[in-house]
Order: sequence, then structure tokens, then C-alpha cells
Amino acid sequence: MTMFEKMCDRIGFEKNIKADIISAFKQIKEKQQALDLLYLASSESLNDNIDKDKLHKIAKLTGLNPYTVHAVVVVYSVITTEENCKQKGMPSEMFDWILYDIKCKADETKTVHGISGIEFFGWFNAMLSLKRLCFGRLQYEIIPAKYDFGEFKKGDSILNFHIPSGLPLTEDSVIDSFKKAHAFYNDLKKNSILPLTCNSWMLHPATVEHCFKEGSNLRKFYDMFTIMGMDVDDKNSNFWRVCGCNMDKFDTAPEETSLQRNLKNMIRSGVNMGHGFGYILFDGEKIVK
Repeated sequence: MTMFEKMCDRIGFEKNIKADIISAFKQIKEKQQALDLLYLASSESLNDNIDKDKLHKIAKLTGLNPYTVHAVVVVYSVITTEENCKQKGMPSEMFDWILYDIKCKADETKTVHGISGIEFFGWFNAMLSLKRLCFGRLQYEIIPAKYDFGEFKKGDSILNFHIPSGLPLTEDSVIDSFKKAHAFYNDLKKNSILPLTCNSWMLHPATVEHCFKEGSNLRKFYDMFTIMGMDVDDKNSNFWRVCGCNMDKFDTAPEETSLQRNLKNMIRSGVNMGHGFGYILFDGEKIVK
């Protein structure tokens, strides 16, 4: 078994997805030009700067879908990422969360598009280059603050976090992740306070009001934040995250959960999804309001 195949096993791809990705890698290796482009795309990913055109060129040379090509690049690259994690002395758990997110993105691409691959071009660059780090349930990267909040001013380095899919977003898992981030990002703290920010459809006030039940995990997550801004997404581009399909299949989209039903009813009423921008101040044990 090759290193590539072993990594596919460790990621835990669904059987058919795994077979398609391994087959795609073999097809790419049969064409030297495609293989050379794969090496370049991997190098760029590991430096957080992938050129999507290379993926499309590989797809054209091999007849593969670009999403499938992207998955091959991600799997090939993450082998090097593991070595870099070890050299930096990072915990193995952090790398395991990267693998889990790769699996989730492949599952989502299969669900929404019916294709074995990864749709989200560039999403993994920051993780493969270790600029975005995984601490339990959440993923973190340093960005400049967009607003003044607490002791932190616009332009200060703060910690932005992402919410990967695949697991419940419980209050305990979020706080546990914050604690791990607090212990790691010492340079960002002021008076032991770690500044955290997030931009998500789950923080959009109208979506919260219409869709999230009081006492639910999603409502508890929203209530952790001080909301600083919002926008409206007329295309409802995050609809797939709840219903597993894009808006072009709205009429047949599932209504199996209360969240799915609430979201579809909200959109039918003329209210669109959007994003909220919020912040949290965390002292190592609790959120400071």
C-alpha cells in the first residue's frame, strides 16, 4: 500500500469516495504533465497559495472532475503537513482534526454534487500550511480586528475561528476548544483575555430568530457573542449547509429536521440568510461579557 493510499485510509473516506480518489491519483501519475502540475499545486497549497487554474489544467489533461483533482492534491499535500506538524512539536490530535475535516468536506461534496472530491478550492491551504490550527471542535487563524472591542483596537491581531461541519456544536465542545486556544496563543492576550471573532451564517440575527430554538446548541452558541455587524445573502448560498443541496433544489430540499423546516419557511416568507460578525472575550475559563 502506498503512502497516498494509507493516508486515504487514515482520513476515513467513504468506500466509493476513497476508491475514486485513489483511482484519480493513478490516472494523474500516468501523464507526466499532469503529475508535474500536481507537484506544483501541492507545493502552493503547503504555502497557502494554490492556483485553481492548475487544478483545472490537470482535470483537462486527465478527464477528471476538478473537485476530484482537488481532493488528490489535498491528500497528497497532507502527508507533508503531518511531517511539518511533528517538526513543530504540535500535538497529534491537531493533525487528526485536519484529517477529519478533509473527510467531512469530501462527504459534503458527494452529498451536494454527487462527485467524489472536494469542492472548496483553497479551503485547506491555511490548514495544510499550518496557518489555521485545529483545537478540538474549532479552527483558528490570526487576523487583524475589524472593530474595537474590549481592550482590543481595530487592526490588533486577534483570533478568528471557523466551525467545521460533521459534529454537534455543543457548549462544552466550544468552551473546551477556547481553553486550548487560550493556552496556545499567548501573544494575543491582554491581561489574560484572548480576543476571538467569528463570521458565520449561524450568527445572522434573522436566521437565529427564525430558525434556532431557545436552548438549542445553535442558540447557545449565538448567545456567546456580542454581534458587531451583519449582512444579507440574497442568494442564500449557505442553504446547502442545512439542507444538503443548493437553492436550485429548494422545492425538493428535505424538511426532516426542525432546522430544515424553519429555514425553508423563513425563506418562503421573504427573509434571506446572511452572516453575522461577532466577538468573544475569553479569560481561559469563561466568556467575559
